[in-house]
Amino acid sequence: MADKVFVPKTSQTQWDSYWQKTNYQREMELCQSDGLLPIFRKYLTKKQTIIEAGCGVGKWIIYFGKRGYNIVGVDNNLLALKKLTSYYPAARIELGDVRKLPFKKNSFDVYISLGVVEHFINGPQAVLTDAFRVIKPGGLAIVEVPFDNLIRRSRRWLR
Repeated sequence: MADKVFVPKTSQTQWDSYWQKTNYQREMELCQSDGLLPIFRKYLTKKQTIIEAGCGVGKWIIYFGKRGYNIVGVDNNLLALKKLTSYYPAARIELGDVRKLPFKKNSFDVYISLGVVEHFINGPQAVLTDAFRVIKPGGLAIVEVPFDNLIRRSRRWLR
């Protein structure tokens, strides 16, 4: 397990403020250039049951939902989920904790979690344990965490 480097303290109010700034037109445009899209296209099919744990305002829920994929999102931020369903009423979502997902064992073919597991002061173990509980045997987990590389650091200077 990696050492804890930095875990910022955040509150629900801070997340509310973050999610209120969402521009869905821009989010949908960003899906097209996101480096994960080729991975998703390669490994996801419309026949699979897919969960995005920590979906926030749900750009991928919308992107794949509109394309006929069987995807459900889970997040613990009610404002984010309300904003999501306001923009895309067909979204399948659940209010919940990614460490204790509100689904039965072996419910999903694919588990997606993007920029979520690094937010827990005690590490990612509880999140990953529950991820593997809900994934069917032989299923797929796509988990992304930020990496502070040269490109990411240079973006800070360009703002």
